[in-house]
Amino acid sequence: MDWLSLLGVAVFLIVGVAIILFIAKIIWFLLPAALVGLVVFILTFNLYWTGIAFVAVAIISLILKLRR
Repeated sequence: MDWLSLLGVAVFLIVGVAIILFIAKIIWFLLPAALVGLVVFILTFNLYWTGIAFVAVAIISLILKLRR
């Protein structure tokens, strides 16, 4: 393998790791909202209230993260 191929592999590896970390960060950020949504769904069996709870907790989490 020449140096250009190694450079290409390194670039793709860095981009792949960055994408995986970005997705993991998003999942970690939305986990509390998903848990609250799950609890609301189990208690009410209503997707409307589940969606409202999910969005509300996600917005509150975003606001708290931006204030830090």
